[in-house]
Amino acid sequence: MKKRLCAILLTAAVLLALIPATVITSSAADTDDVVFQNFDTLTSANITGGGGTVVIDAGGNLGGASSFALESAGSNTQSGQGMLLNLPATTPGSNPYFILSGTGMDVKPSTTEYKGLKFWVKYIGNSPVTVCISMLGSGQMDPQLNGTYYLQDAVTGVISKYRLKVSNHNASRGAMELPANFEGWVYYSLDSYTSTQRTNVNAPTRIQIADFYSASNTVGRKIYFDSFHAYKTAPTNIIEDFDGTLTGVASVVQGSSTATVNCDGTGTINTDPIYSDSGKSFKLDLSAVSTNKWFALNQMGLVNTNLVEGIKFWAKNTGSTSVNVCLSPYDDGSMKEFGHGSGQKYYLEYADGDIAAFLLTQSSRNASAGTTTLPSNFEGWVYIPFNSLIDRNLKSLNRIQFGGISTTDAESGRALYFDSVELYTDAVTPNVNKILVDDAISVDDAVISTSKAYSKPGAEITVTVIPAEGVWLVKDSLNVNDGEVNVTKVSESTYTFTMPDDDVVITAEFELYEDALQEIINYLLKKETTIDSKYDVDDSPGVTILDLLTLKKKSSI
Repeated sequence: MKKRLCAILLTAAVLLALIPATVITSSAADTDDVVFQNFDTLTSANITGGGGTVVIDAGGNLGGASSFALESAGSNTQSGQGMLLNLPATTPGSNPYFILSGTGMDVKPSTTEYKGLKFWVKYIGNSPVTVCISMLGSGQMDPQLNGTYYLQDAVTGVISKYRLKVSNHNASRGAMELPANFEGWVYYSLDSYTSTQRTNVNAPTRIQIADFYSASNTVGRKIYFDSFHAYKTAPTNIIEDFDGTLTGVASVVQGSSTATVNCDGTGTINTDPIYSDSGKSFKLDLSAVSTNKWFALNQMGLVNTNLVEGIKFWAKNTGSTSVNVCLSPYDDGSMKEFGHGSGQKYYLEYADGDIAAFLLTQSSRNASAGTTTLPSNFEGWVYIPFNSLIDRNLKSLNRIQFGGISTTDAESGRALYFDSVELYTDAVTPNVNKILVDDAISVDDAVISTSKAYSKPGAEITVTVIPAEGVWLVKDSLNVNDGEVNVTKVSESTYTFTMPDDDVVITAEFELYEDALQEIINYLLKKETTIDSKYDVDDSPGVTILDLLTLKKKSSI
């Protein structure tokens, strides 16, 4: 059932929420990045305990200035020179730091234009180390808990997404954790800071790297830093995969806009990989009738949605009836809605790889909002393009709400599973056509069903007719696309046709037995003259009342 291949960097010592992501082949700066410090032109004179290009902790926290040095170009740097920090054998008890300042910040990356910081790190140590990054300008931005950062392994190229944990030096700050002996790129998302902070410190003049801490002490630990950038494009399209340390209800918080997963209290992290695209998934109990269940994902990493096509997610509906889901993205706190009624589409990719297009319909939560419908027992991917938004001006995605989750009846044990919420970059192209049964043909409990709800052209489709008690299918009334598609009668209850290159609509006419009987009686009394086109009745004096009563056994289908 897994639809994508994704390597996952697992380090046993990492105690963070890890989300696997796609591989980015290049570690070099993207074309829209800006480099504001690579240490290449600096000398030791630029590193001081006061107002130098690099301001360091000149006190005793890390052994003074001798603990900091420029590292010459080589295997320990990304390109050219780098910055070396020697960690002491004892765990720092205060707040060691170094600051990129002065001429080291000639380029002041705007926090409203860029999405985060990117820098290269090589850490030599057998236990994880935490680091806190703050930005200073007219004020100071300290990272918040549950902020987002990414690590890209230098060897595999795999990018993994993490959440900040509590800093050991300041419980109100969030700190990232570098795994033991990690080497590669760090992407530090600006969603680690509040929107107010980003506005107040729009163009930071100083960046502080501080709060180094490790629970284990080892002689000879070192951290090398190089190539500080500001980036505009998130390094991965993964939003949330529910993996890593997310467990049970501990990571599912009710009514908290800062929690990783926020819900109405009915959701849990599911650890059964049977119902997931990879690893864990999010489970929503739908045993009872639902009109507006919901959950939300926070801390999106401030993604620029102009660079992607839309949102996709894996889902499984275990119920025997369909479930509606209304998706609402947020633009830095402002809710946006997908529309309906003007051709707005979504796409379902079924487990066998077939992709069908559908129209968004009106949500029960909001009359102006469009909703997706997940069929009974559906398992696969759901794609919702951003061009289906009512207001396409969605620049900085930082929250997604799955709301208006509704069902029409109760069903014991029914659940809806979600996994791998992502952004996708390529337009979705349907490879199948839909097979629809006209709702207007329903009479009492009469049913027309098809072997598939969608199909590739050329496939044989089976149509099954199940008349209800006392209901007839009118002879020759079953048609596909108003008779344009040839229909073959296989048995009294089965028909087949070959799927054309377009969507099809099946129509038919049912009639109540009592109405049919009255028409036949009228015919025999010479009040009707066209009955032979509808019923196989012999117009002869030998027709008896018994024939009429048993006509129900001689269905014209």
